[in-house]
Amino acid sequence: MLLSNQKKFLTIDIPKTGTRSLRETLVPLGIIDVIGHPNPNSEIYQHATGKQIEQYLISKNINIKDYFVFSIVRNPWSRFFSHFNYLLKWKEKYENKSDEDDWDENMERQGFESKRLFDTHIKDEKIIQVLANVHQSQYDYLINSKNELMVDFCAKMETLEKDFEFFCKKNEINKKIELKHSNKNNIYNKSYQDFYSNTSKNIIKNHEHKIINLFQYEF
Repeated sequence: MLLSNQKKFLTIDIPKTGTRSLRETLVPLGIIDVIGHPNPNSEIYQHATGKQIEQYLISKNINIKDYFVFSIVRNPWSRFFSHFNYLLKWKEKYENKSDEDDWDENMERQGFESKRLFDTHIKDEKIIQVLANVHQSQYDYLINSKNELMVDFCAKMETLEKDFEFFCKKNEINKKIELKHSNKNNIYNKSYQDFYSNTSKNIIKNHEHKIINLFQYEF
């Protein structure tokens, strides 16, 4: 989550939808007052859901109606393929690290858990099922405690440059800026369409059916 009191906007940052690029672009402008923390147990997590953000705002006596709520969604099959690549990258880092590498506790945990996931589930479709079980659907990030959509504008990662330009104009961010592109993880050397089996394709279809229908996504 990013919150700007000056510009009166906040973002709901769904994992694997370009949110790191969003942070690296907006934070240096000096307009962000609250930055979600990488630790899920912090007061406000960087990937907090809409319901969690709603509770945080209540605790701070902030009226969400005073803010423009922005988020980014992504083709669900592409998004989970990105999750897969991210964990595969950590597995390979963990296997290839040396005693001279300076890894903190979080990096050690990420590497170990990623390696264990791939060692436990040999088939890719099994890993996709695990990821679908662990990660909430994108739709769940966008709703409040009444299960109503709480975003004023939802960009699509597939048209992010154009949608980000609209976001900047809407929030009177007049400085000419370009969205930075960070955290690219495709080391599997396949497109997401070539990656999925019929089984894993349907796992994501069922898991993300609300986003697929709402934004007319196709495989």
